[in-house]
Amino acid sequence: MREKYVEQLKGLKEDFITLYEIAKKTTELIQYSFEETKIDDILQIQRKSKKLDWNVRELGLQIEENCIRILSTQQPLAKDLRLIFTILKSVTDFQRITRDSFHVLEMLADFLPLKDSEYCQLIKQITESVEFMMDTIADAIKINATLDAEMLSKADTVIDKNYETIICSLENEFKQGTLTFKQVLTLGHLARYLERVGDHICNIGERWYYTIRGKKISIK
Repeated sequence: MREKYVEQLKGLKEDFITLYEIAKKTTELIQYSFEETKIDDILQIQRKSKKLDWNVRELGLQIEENCIRILSTQQPLAKDLRLIFTILKSVTDFQRITRDSFHVLEMLADFLPLKDSEYCQLIKQITESVEFMMDTIADAIKINATLDAEMLSKADTVIDKNYETIICSLENEFKQGTLTFKQVLTLGHLARYLERVGDHICNIGERWYYTIRGKKISIK
């Protein structure tokens, strides 16, 4: 019976890593998309992102079912309970990461005329921070280690500062009439969705830290 339990936990962890890897592909698509200038190529990227979003939702449902099955049929140890609840609660964050990433890619066609603006550099810095945070999470999860919460927090701070810079600048430029209402909305939503991705990664990081150390922290 306990051998089955060990196998169930192992399978759950493997599915969780797979869930991460799919979500990671969606954030990578954002970085890759900044190099594209053709509408057809961007549309192809959007289709890939939509498929990945669907895959994350399907796998997420499977993981949730497996978590409930283990909890209802086994007697997990305290550390295993932390792992199961971390995985169960993190499913939603991974689903939102892929959905928000898809929303970013949906707006890239409208963003093309602004790719040479200062906003593009700020948004690129945000996407680089997002990728760094995703890698930080992966390094910890794959080797079952404590993640570097300080590094994760520093990367999220870059995202928050760039987001605030973009929003303040957009407000000023709209008042001056240098940007259209549609451009302001596009840039504002792009920055907001990416800022939310950073928040979801922090949520996962906090839970993983608790899984390994049994101690709650706040990553901001």
